[in-house]
Amino acid sequence: MSPFLLLLITILSTSVDQNCNYGGEFDQGKNACECRSGFSGATCETFSCVSNKNCLNGGLCYRETGFTGSYCVCPLGYSGPDCGVDSCHPAKGKYGRLAYCNDGGDCFKNAPTKDRKYYLSQCKCRDGFSGDFCESYDCNSGGSDICPKDIPDGSGGLTSTTCQELDGSKSCATCPLHRGGLDCEILLCGAVENGNEVTFCNHNGECVQKDGLSVCKCDPMYSGDTCSMGACIPDSDKCQPHGKCVTGSDGGTQCSCFSGYTGDVCDKCADPLVPHAYYSLAKSGANYTVNDEIEVCAMAECIIDGVICNNAGTCIMDTTTGTWGCQCISGFVKDPRTRTCIPTDKSCHSSDNVCGGAGLCEFIVDIGTETAAWRCACRDGYQLDSTTNMCLPPSCFEKNSDTVACNGNGVCAYGGTCSCNDGYIGQLCNVCDDGYKRGEGDELLSNLCLKTYCGVADRCNNLGICELSLDQRAYICKCTDGFFNDPNTKACIQCQTPHCIVCGRAGFCKECISGYRTTIDGVCEKCNSACVSCTGPGSKDCLVCAPGTVRTDTSGTTSGCGPECSEGGDCNFCGAVIGGSKYCSRCSDSSSYPLDGVCTSFTNSRATNACETIGNGVCTSCNKKYFLHQGGCYSIGRVPGSEICVTIDGNGSCEQCNYGFYPTSTKECAPCGNNCAQCTSSTNCQNCTHGFFLQGGSCVGCHESCVRCSGPGADKCIVCKTGYFGQFLANGGTSGSCRSCSDTKSIDGLAGQKGCSMCRIDLTGESPAFLCLDPVGKGLSGGAIAAIVIVVLVVVGGIAGFCIYWFLFRNNTKTGGKKLRSRTADDTDYVSLINADKAGNFI
Repeated sequence: MSPFLLLLITILSTSVDQNCNYGGEFDQGKNACECRSGFSGATCETFSCVSNKNCLNGGLCYRETGFTGSYCVCPLGYSGPDCGVDSCHPAKGKYGRLAYCNDGGDCFKNAPTKDRKYYLSQCKCRDGFSGDFCESYDCNSGGSDICPKDIPDGSGGLTSTTCQELDGSKSCATCPLHRGGLDCEILLCGAVENGNEVTFCNHNGECVQKDGLSVCKCDPMYSGDTCSMGACIPDSDKCQPHGKCVTGSDGGTQCSCFSGYTGDVCDKCADPLVPHAYYSLAKSGANYTVNDEIEVCAMAECIIDGVICNNAGTCIMDTTTGTWGCQCISGFVKDPRTRTCIPTDKSCHSSDNVCGGAGLCEFIVDIGTETAAWRCACRDGYQLDSTTNMCLPPSCFEKNSDTVACNGNGVCAYGGTCSCNDGYIGQLCNVCDDGYKRGEGDELLSNLCLKTYCGVADRCNNLGICELSLDQRAYICKCTDGFFNDPNTKACIQCQTPHCIVCGRAGFCKECISGYRTTIDGVCEKCNSACVSCTGPGSKDCLVCAPGTVRTDTSGTTSGCGPECSEGGDCNFCGAVIGGSKYCSRCSDSSSYPLDGVCTSFTNSRATNACETIGNGVCTSCNKKYFLHQGGCYSIGRVPGSEICVTIDGNGSCEQCNYGFYPTSTKECAPCGNNCAQCTSSTNCQNCTHGFFLQGGSCVGCHESCVRCSGPGADKCIVCKTGYFGQFLANGGTSGSCRSCSDTKSIDGLAGQKGCSMCRIDLTGESPAFLCLDPVGKGLSGGAIAAIVIVVLVVVGGIAGFCIYWFLFRNNTKTGGKKLRSRTADDTDYVSLINADKAGNFI
């Protein structure tokens, strides 16, 4: 903090005599403080002006109807509650004009704030000047000459100044005629520089030396320090911004001032308006930057809290009432309480409930960053909530430094109590309610209480792992294989999609049993009998072929299937067994080697060889794009190599073996035991394939009704095989017996359907229900089919009998029993639907 600010704070906050503060002196006779006009209190600590006589140095008393009381509006250069502190040294300068800060800087005026209820003017020094009042100058600051270089000399050329020391002080020497000051930065004679050219005295005179100073010698009819008073030029900016140049009836020109302004160039306020600062702003998105401080004239009624119309309007007079008030710019409306302009956005909460009713919306300028904003200034006993821009009781904040009420997890009522959002409890909504917990492991969610769907102690009923879902912003169970999240309860429920091993959301199948493929609809569709896995129903849609066969196309994504490796011919030994099928492990030709299990000739080009070192029909080292297995080189990008290895190490070996294989000491992948999906050696299985369970390091088959089980026996099923349904699911169990879809016996209200081959239990309704998933027409018993055939035959026979009756006997009834003649081939008087031969007999 600068010495001047410390001095000012001392003046305004400490006693002049016996602790009477800045506002009075101690009277020894009365043994009490004698306060000056406007100050009150035992130590003269309070100020409130009644009229302008309480304000010094030309200050104006402003009586506010808001929360901060009455204070003096100080002119530029003065500070303090009564404008009694000379803070910028305003004085008649050396060059015949009002100067601030010893002609070494500019004076900036700051309006009162909630914490500082008086005006504060401060000096901002130019380069080289220092001190609270810019009273010291050093043109060699920082060790280099900072005097102006290449500046106009006033005659169309350029000149430079140099730093010199005279009588112990340093200043810039040889300033041009139109420049002054210790740093040659003060323009004299109303000079305006434009490149090399300089104009003087508003084009109405010339710059001359008088008594050692540069002054304007005005042309006839003009006067003033810069020859600004007198005639003006139409369309010039001489009268702007508060007037315009007009031509009179005598042909002369003069400034015609706008309402509220007067003077030869409209630069003075007309009585009773007073001069005041207004900031020119530039808006970029939601932010405002300060361009210039403009001196404007306004009535005291428009100067609210030290700012004209909150810097968002124009002070105008209502011609019908004769009263002055603010006319707000676009995006602002008038606050009925203070009559000033407030933003219609959420900067001060809302225009109809400004700052929540417990504060004022104030225009704030940060001179340091040259930014501006409208913010709420809360009255005593209230605190600003930065999320709502409302002034709220401090009891809704955890500590005084907090800027968010109720920790952002609730709404603060005017009584000072928090109404918490769902998931939060506690006086300040800082505790998670039952069924919620903090977002662990994520910085953005760590302060939020998120709903958990993981059941008691987050154990997911032992059917999954409780994990944070970022997209659902909740804790969801990651279910084990064979289970998926119920769309309604989010709990893990069993996968009942036919032929499916692993379900995803809403029961969509992610992995089907061997011989089936997943479709876009999430169901399992049967592959061709030649395939273990496939992309379609055709015989050439195989990804992996059935045991005992191999792919006929080793380069494409899918293929047909052909005979497995046989010894003789190209292959000497079929020792590589992958997925139940044999592949070549040694070629008959010593210059060949197995590539993806098929013998391939070794060439002299390393670019085309998968093998780098060959010997006796086998490869002993593969290049970096392949891995070595059973005397051959295999690629992880196609079958059968992709069934063995997941990633390679770039040195011709497998880095991570696939399920069903384990790494050996020679960096090859060896097969686990039968029906083992994951192992550390051929005798130590850790996880079995579907349809088997682990027992003593080996895999034992489940009951025929189970796809997955926890042990031997029909009552240990976890996932039922297609054609069965889990009775235990209806009772909320996770394992038990699987019943046949065609079992019609009712147990706990559930019964299968005779002849049904695919089914599941519907758990989405109020009570469990059995659903048969057979295609329409499938599942009928032989008796039912026979009954349907008999019914069809009876119906057809009935229709035929009716037709015979209609054409043979109905006419006999109409003729009163007359004999119906036989129709001959020559009859032409009617048409029959029954044919006859030449003898007239019906056929």
